[in-house]
Amino acid sequence: MKWIFVLACTYLLVACGSDDSSDKDKAGQSLSACDFSKTHVDFRDDDLAIGKVGGQVTFIMPENCPANYIQGRWVDAQGNQTNDEIIGANITNQSSSLKVLTVPDSTVLPTDAFLQLTAFIDEKSKEGVNFSSVVPVMDLTSVTGPGGNQYLNWVYGVDRPALTVKVRSEGSDHYCQFDNGRVLVHDANFETDASDTGNQAVIADDQMFPAYEFDCTDSRVNEHRKVTTYDNEGSEIVHTYSMINDSMFYGSLVFDMYETLLGKRPMEKIRIRAHYGSLMSFNLWAHWDGAYVNLNDVIYRAYGSASLDTISHEITHGILQTHTALKIASEVSYHMDGRMLHEAFSDMASVMAHYYLYGELNWISGDENFSSRKRFLDKIETENGAIASYFDYNDATTNYYKRMGMMTYPFYQLTQKWGIESAFSLFLGAAQSCWQPDSEIMHAANCVHQTAKINGYSESDVIEAFRAVKIQLSEEDTLAHYEFTASKLRVQFTDDTHSDRVVTDYFWEFGDGQTSTDASPYHEYAEAGKYQPKLKVTDHTGVIDTFARTLDITDQYCSPITSTLKRQFNTVVINEIDIPFDLKRYDYSDMPPIEVTAGVPFSLMVEGQVLDTQSPQTRWSVRVDLNDDGEYSEMDGELLLEYDQVDNEYGLNDSITIDSEYIGQTVYMRLNGDTFKGFSACQTILGSVVELRLKVVAP
Repeated sequence: MKWIFVLACTYLLVACGSDDSSDKDKAGQSLSACDFSKTHVDFRDDDLAIGKVGGQVTFIMPENCPANYIQGRWVDAQGNQTNDEIIGANITNQSSSLKVLTVPDSTVLPTDAFLQLTAFIDEKSKEGVNFSSVVPVMDLTSVTGPGGNQYLNWVYGVDRPALTVKVRSEGSDHYCQFDNGRVLVHDANFETDASDTGNQAVIADDQMFPAYEFDCTDSRVNEHRKVTTYDNEGSEIVHTYSMINDSMFYGSLVFDMYETLLGKRPMEKIRIRAHYGSLMSFNLWAHWDGAYVNLNDVIYRAYGSASLDTISHEITHGILQTHTALKIASEVSYHMDGRMLHEAFSDMASVMAHYYLYGELNWISGDENFSSRKRFLDKIETENGAIASYFDYNDATTNYYKRMGMMTYPFYQLTQKWGIESAFSLFLGAAQSCWQPDSEIMHAANCVHQTAKINGYSESDVIEAFRAVKIQLSEEDTLAHYEFTASKLRVQFTDDTHSDRVVTDYFWEFGDGQTSTDASPYHEYAEAGKYQPKLKVTDHTGVIDTFARTLDITDQYCSPITSTLKRQFNTVVINEIDIPFDLKRYDYSDMPPIEVTAGVPFSLMVEGQVLDTQSPQTRWSVRVDLNDDGEYSEMDGELLLEYDQVDNEYGLNDSITIDSEYIGQTVYMRLNGDTFKGFSACQTILGSVVELRLKVVAP
């Protein structure tokens, strides 16, 4: 794979035109076509011997520009020529706008030298000078060393190509700096940038945050800062072998990938700060701040954040900031769907980067981090709690991550049909042409559709891909959908199909082998588990559509939430039955049900102690799930006792009664030892809880 490296013209010292006015007059109109203001010029040192350079100068020739001769000379920082040696001449690739000048290998690099390129209209007379550029030249060398983590690791220079970095020489001593003109990696040493507040874009500062460097006079092996912990047996757990090495490799790879896709330098330079301090949130592994990719070590949460998908994801935020209207959040006002587009496209880029490196697809974002925090881009529901369709939009509330499947799944669908290069190019084109910070999902999807139409992609494939997530891009359609309510193992399904036609047939598969042809069936599962009930509908024109979502069917009640225990039970007696209370548990439903007589009060007695006398007053509550729907609902009349205990004593001595209509039933009861008024049975805040079963018997 050939890598092409170019520099933005804003990074260069560019002078267009000759100082000789006679040359300008002589060139006439031919010079007016030579507008180099947007030309990208770069020289990359492919001769990795220290003090010597070699490689190709690459630049874009402006359309209709007749210049056909280019030469290079060494100059100093002030532009003064250091010698008379002509480095190269003539332009190759005459049929292409991409022009190449070759610098021979083993060319001695003068100290602090720049390469001055001059293009001419007339090769023989050297008249008609119309372009002059001074290009910074880095002396590059190769560095090896470890990368990866305990579960997936490699050695650069052995298992992967060596890293290419800048070399700085002081006499006979050499220092390898992790800056190759495209990517700069800084060791943040667990510090944070005071300007990185999330309220405004951070400004890149290579003096304040310089490239990491090490003395490579005797060895070019970088093993800097292996991150480890130890297990209970004292064995070493390697979280990362070198975030510095991995950041340099992956940053360079993603730079190259985008340069190939965009046809130009994607950013002035990718800057990565590895070993960044924990900022904003314990769960923040990595973030783009407008100038830097910042990578946290994520100890005890993952095996490093310097993975290919994490780095490509964060760099892509910068690519979108540079090449689209999706600018840094401090500069524009975002709809939450606009933020979703940033995250969704950055996840698509992670798949693309994996393909670019390995030649295969990996649809699991976060896979290389070896943690439980992953997103599955080959599924509509990308993670727990993600919505299953556009019709479920409101279920995601303000969490735009839960809507990402509305973009990533159509991308997955199109990749299966076209290949990832075409699918990614389509979404990249949409991002460049019509995605906006205030774009909502429908606008973004229509933008992809219009981009496909303009660029000759299959419109029907795009319509079908978005149809899978219930986004309708055609004038008429039938899109299957359903809602549900679950009461423990019992589920009521309600047809919610959206159609411009008449639906004639329904077919349900409940995921447990059972089926139904009702429009809105009721179904009871035999046991708890995860199921994917699927509805297939057919309309009167013969159009068929399906819809499935993941249901977590349980026969358990919600676990009570206790923050800081302020009061605790010591003894619990229900209807004169002593409960073997243990502070480490609340669920005693494995005990035989306690028999209570219908219509007759039975006793509740709790003795406990106050651990914090400054905490608010105690509110006792007792709930019984009378209709066995898996909830303790006040609306269903299941809150049978609730009152405040105003003194600092902590105890309960009361009774409740269950009506005779429940004779023969076994019901669940939850006794909350401290909550707040209006809170549910799940929200015990400061006290102990007991849950058990009651069997209602006749008098």
